[in-house]
This record gives sequence, C-alpha cells and structure tokens, in this order.
Amino acid sequence: MVPTFSRGHHGRPAPATLPGPHGLSADATKPGDQPSYSEIHPLKTLLASASLALLAFPLLAPAQSAELPDSPGFSSSSVTTFVAPEPAASGAAYGRDNVVASGSWRLEPFSRVGVGADISPLGIGIQGAIDINHFFDARVSTSFFGYTTPDFNISGFNGTANLHLASFSTILDWYPFGSILRVSPGIMLYNGNQITGSTQVAPGSSFSFENVTYYGAATNSVPGATPLAGTMKLGLNTNKPSFLVTAGFGSYVPRSQHHWSLPTEIGVAFTGAPTVNVNFTGWACTNVKLTNCSNVADTSNEVGRQFNSDLNLKLGQWRRDVQDVIVYPIIRTAVVYSFNIR
Repeated sequence: MVPTFSRGHHGRPAPATLPGPHGLSADATKPGDQPSYSEIHPLKTLLASASLALLAFPLLAPAQSAELPDSPGFSSSSVTTFVAPEPAASGAAYGRDNVVASGSWRLEPFSRVGVGADISPLGIGIQGAIDINHFFDARVSTSFFGYTTPDFNISGFNGTANLHLASFSTILDWYPFGSILRVSPGIMLYNGNQITGSTQVAPGSSFSFENVTYYGAATNSVPGATPLAGTMKLGLNTNKPSFLVTAGFGSYVPRSQHHWSLPTEIGVAFTGAPTVNVNFTGWACTNVKLTNCSNVADTSNEVGRQFNSDLNLKLGQWRRDVQDVIVYPIIRTAVVYSFNIR
C-alpha cells in the first residue's frame, strides 16, 4: 500500500503513516517503531555504493590504460592515463631533478683532462692527465725543488750542501675495478736528482781518514801551497730511464661531473743505488806544524799518495753505506681540477 500524507498545522505536511498490522496505520516517527535504513537514508546508501566502486576501480584497471564499459553519460575515452617517461636514449641513469647519477656516468675517450699540483719527495710537482677509457688514464708528471744549506758537516768537513731535484715521468693510471682504487706503472724519462756539497778546509784545521789525521795547509807561495778544498756529489739517478710504480686511490680524471679531486699514491722509482764521488784539490799536511805537506794530486809524494789511499778507503765505505738503497720513495697527494675538452 502507498503511504498517505495529511496536512498538519500551518499548512505543513503531517508525518507519513504506514499501514500497520491488521490494516492499522503507524507513525514512521513514533518511538519504538523504527523504519528500515534504506527507507529513510537512500542518499547514504547511494554514497556507500559509489565509494566501494571507487575503491575497487584501481584493482580492476590495467597498469597502462583504463578501459571502462561504455554506458550512458560515461565513456572510456574520458579517462586520463598517466605513463612514466622513458629513460634517455643514451642509456645514462638519471636521478632526482634530472641529474645524471655519478655511478653510471661514462666518459668518452680523450674527452676530459685533469691538471693539478702536489708535494712529494720528488719535489713540487705538476700533473697532467687525460682519460683513455673507463679503466685507464694517461698522465705526465714533472717535479722540481732546490735547497741550499751552509751548515753541512760530514766526517769532520764543514761546508755547503745543495739539494737539486728535477724529474719528468710518463705514467699509466689503471683502475682495475672501475673505482677509485688505482695502480700506476710508469717510466721516469729524466732524473736530475742529486745532492752536491763543497768544503774549504781552513789552514791548520784537522780531519781524519781511516784513523789518519790530516791538516789543511796554509797558503805558501814558495812551494806553491794552496788551501785544501773538496767537492762531493751524491747522485740519485743511476738508472736512466728508470721504472716506477705506485698504488693509491682517487682519480686524476674523475668518472663523474665533479671538477675537484685529491688523488693520493705511494710507491717507488727504481733509480738504482746512489753514486758517491768526492774530489779534493790543494795541499794537505800530516803534522800540526804544517811542515810535512804535499799537493794531494801528486801521488809521487808520500803525503799525497797516503792521502789518496785513505780517501779511497773512506769513499768505499760511503758507497757501501748506500748500495742497498736502490729505490727512491714516492709519496704524494695532489690537488687536481678536471674539465671537458670536447
């Protein structure tokens, strides 16, 4: 049966009445007699159904496109489909803000160079490198340094010493794992490293060779005596050219878009045992009164002959002291700036 409505006070509709049991009418708003949910909340039922449909829609829709059955007032063409952009054709991996990730960045051969400076036992160095491929760089290295001290003393001789360092090397940097670890063989093409010294023996001052004491002679124009003077040279460049090898970390040409790097390495150059040479000129004496003297270059005289014999014995001792030093240490950290050249 259809519910009936009647007008109440002030012309407002009276509450709806529904037929009750045995044909009796019941007031829908009467306490204790509640109507069904669908009869008084049809809008809420509709909204709940729509929400369930929206929740189920993503589960039913395909990943790349959404196709809905055509229905009146709705077509599948009205659904917007979002597709993730394809990666760049070059194969490089991109991160946030479209920046190339350093781990996947690759250099073109001979496209980037690095220029830097360093300090090492070879002196103040200048480095230049260029990439060959992902695993190799080619590098050139030159170093130089000079220092002079007037307070040099050896075996009783006081004098001036000069440290002179100059070298040039070509090096192949190998990154065996494609990372910052590096092994670098090379050749030292030029090596002018050496230590030189000079001494002027004051008249009457003493020194000893092989437990024999000698004295510097005084200038005497009658026999032609001149003060004793000597020079010394320690050569650190016996093998020319010499092989070198280092190991370290950090790249002279970084495999990234960074410009600055701090490559470090430690190794040796196989320069050979140092050479030791000493030469004396002038006169030497064997007594404190400076009366038994001779030119040290005159081996026909007893004093000159004895002086040269003792000098050679001392020189042999110095050479034996350094004969096992066959390598020159290389320990350096460089500051390098790299940039693209094409």
